[in-house]
Amino acid sequence: MRRWFDSKLFPSVSIYPDGRLKMVNERFRAMFLPNSDSYHGIPFSGLLKSKEVDLMMRSLVALNQSPGTQISLIFSMSTMSSKIEVIEWEFLSHAQSEDQVDEITAIGRIREPLIHSAPYSNSLVYHQRYLDALVDLFFIVDRNFRLISVNRKFERYFQLNRVNWLGVNLNENPIPGMHHQLLKSIDLAILLNQPNELLISDFDGMAIVKYKVAIVNDGVLVLGRDVTPCYANSEKLKRSKQKLDAILNSTTDSNLLISPEGYVLSFNKVSEIEMRTVFKKELKIGSHIESYLIPKLIEDFRKTFEKVLEGEIVVKEVQLNLGSYSAWYEIKYQPVYAENGELIGVSFNSRYIDSYKQLLEQLKNRTEILNAVFNSTQSALIILNYQGEITYLNQVAEWLLVSQSGYPVKEGDALFGLLPAQYGHGCKQKWELSLRGNHASLEMELESHLHGTQYYQVQFHPVKDQEGKQFGVSMVLINRTHQHQQLERLAAQNRTLAKITEVCSESWPIPIRVIRELEEQIRLTPDLAPRLLPALLKQARKLDQMIYSVNKMIAETSFQDFN
Repeated sequence: MRRWFDSKLFPSVSIYPDGRLKMVNERFRAMFLPNSDSYHGIPFSGLLKSKEVDLMMRSLVALNQSPGTQISLIFSMSTMSSKIEVIEWEFLSHAQSEDQVDEITAIGRIREPLIHSAPYSNSLVYHQRYLDALVDLFFIVDRNFRLISVNRKFERYFQLNRVNWLGVNLNENPIPGMHHQLLKSIDLAILLNQPNELLISDFDGMAIVKYKVAIVNDGVLVLGRDVTPCYANSEKLKRSKQKLDAILNSTTDSNLLISPEGYVLSFNKVSEIEMRTVFKKELKIGSHIESYLIPKLIEDFRKTFEKVLEGEIVVKEVQLNLGSYSAWYEIKYQPVYAENGELIGVSFNSRYIDSYKQLLEQLKNRTEILNAVFNSTQSALIILNYQGEITYLNQVAEWLLVSQSGYPVKEGDALFGLLPAQYGHGCKQKWELSLRGNHASLEMELESHLHGTQYYQVQFHPVKDQEGKQFGVSMVLINRTHQHQQLERLAAQNRTLAKITEVCSESWPIPIRVIRELEEQIRLTPDLAPRLLPALLKQARKLDQMIYSVNKMIAETSFQDFN
């Protein structure tokens, strides 16, 4: 602080919070005060022109609002020799406590005596405001290496206050953090009278700054731009590309990036190998993608490509005839954009799914067999989850529920609202009881338009998975209409049906659920199909055994025709 206060170049002053003079340096005294020590207590505004007093008083209010406030003001002031000087003042408020300003300091810088008028003063203010708004750090040193002008960015970068450093010789008192190479570059510019540029790693490599050193009339002007993000992004981009290439080359999918005009921009190793071995062609960057397509696919490709260029994502399954054999591929087209939203091209991803399609066909066949068994019984079979929603029903159950509700029924519907009102509450109670692991039953009398009154026994059984964990309830509706007519044969038949029902309700839903889960997992991740196939075959064998067991029981039982 004493360096600028004792400066012989800059008028400096310390004032009380109300604007009265507290202390002045010799430069200030020589310019604005008579040869007297009676300056103490004189208002600073008393040295200004009347039209500038209001600006000074309003600035005092702002300076007193919080310690550390800094304000730049330009005043036209009359010196002791009656000469008008245009002076730029930097005011800074200080405080010993956090909320009470006890002193305001100011350092003045004499502007070149061009035109001492209000418009000129305003232009200086705007000039400084412009410099302070720059994103680049800016400063000027004279040819004696004294700092004569800085902007806000300079202050923030070097964490200093310009008031304490204006007029300081940077060779004698270097600014902490300012690289010696920059000072050397400034010295060289003065010596050779030539501008130069340099790139400096500041603050132990934490910042990379590009400096431009230029010659001006007063000395040397320096502009510094922090280019750290540019270099960081460059390294990040390089690492990202390496990582992306590694990922793309480690996948079994074929990946290409195609320009909006249809030219190959990049591809991974799988694409290159597949094109060479399957299609007998060399994949090259800059080649048009249509030169690699089978002729009959070109028209469809063009239509799809146009959709993707408009922002749509398209996924297709295509069966390709490759000479002596055919294979299924899943092809995904997806638009690729830059960070600014500009369309770069289209990502063309193809995946071999032939084994997946074969597995789906096997699942389809197994499911058809399973449904055939469930639909071969005269009982209505319904499986409910913990929310009372239908997760499976056979054809008998579907017909029965449709005949009672009058509405189409599908998996996911809430069951109890489809039943006659007098039975809905009772069935819900039995379902809740079975959810706790119990077996339950009730009698139900339903009206049929075709067969009149029908009597059903409704059985509820907990359904568990392979680990013994319950995941739902099976509800079996057994028609008991002719029970009184053929009691003997019906009793044996009912025992068999009950056994079949128990097998169906407790054992069969498990492979159904497992097969469905495997199907969904294979659909989402086709690459896992080979690993999941053994589990699928295991469940299929269980189903075969169950089917055989049920068929055997059906064959050994003489069922009465009640029609």
